[in-house]
Amino acid sequence: MKIAHSGTWAAVPVPSAGSLLASASGAKPEAMIENIADFETGHATCDVGLRFKKLAEFKADVIIVAIGENVPDLAASPEAQEKFRKALAAMLGVVRPGGQSALFVRSSFWPDKVKDGIMRQVCTEAGGTFVDISRLGGVESLYARSERKIEHAGVGIHPGDKGMKAIADLIWKAISAAASGAPRAQLGAYFFDGWAGRSPLAGKADWAKNAPTHLTERMLKEFPDQTTAERIVLVYAWNEFGEGGHIAPTKEDPEGLCLKAIRSVVKP
Repeated sequence: MKIAHSGTWAAVPVPSAGSLLASASGAKPEAMIENIADFETGHATCDVGLRFKKLAEFKADVIIVAIGENVPDLAASPEAQEKFRKALAAMLGVVRPGGQSALFVRSSFWPDKVKDGIMRQVCTEAGGTFVDISRLGGVESLYARSERKIEHAGVGIHPGDKGMKAIADLIWKAISAAASGAPRAQLGAYFFDGWAGRSPLAGKADWAKNAPTHLTERMLKEFPDQTTAERIVLVYAWNEFGEGGHIAPTKEDPEGLCLKAIRSVVKP
């Protein structure tokens, strides 16, 4: 197996993931690690065909893209956002000719709604798996400054050894989930929430008729940020009839359609 890592912090995540792959498969993977900080900062003018020719020729089975932190701020410029989106899509097209390689794109260690949103979108459109590591960025114990004295404040908030290991663990978790073929399930407390008229699935208040749409491929495709790689479904209440948050059968739902909707997703 060949594993390629395109990013800036490659020293720990790829060897760690590679070790896990070796343990799981019984064979040591061949790895290529490429620092593409220049693409992050200069993506608008980057000749991706030339820049990533070596990666394309490597023909990796698994590609891990770890970028974002060095991409200039995009929040104030829709034009800059579009340039980054197009450049990233073009780059993925080059390193994955035919789209046959398994693709994993991680979010930024320091969460950035705009950049992470673009990376998620491009990754999803390419048929890859987006690995959200944003929750790690706020954990002080994962910073390098928590492990040793570092004079430079900017360097100190980079992930230390523990942070890099945590990133690797999340990437490996995503790889394992993808390899298992287990379908993803939505994770959200508003499935059967009577206030969900304010949610992305705003519609009729008749949950008995609309509940099945909450737990289908539609949610995975249209709202990937509200899904997880694991088969997890969170239902916050079963009998809060006063606010419409219920899955228990009622006169309006004598067949228990809400319960059937859940079963259709979580049944083995």
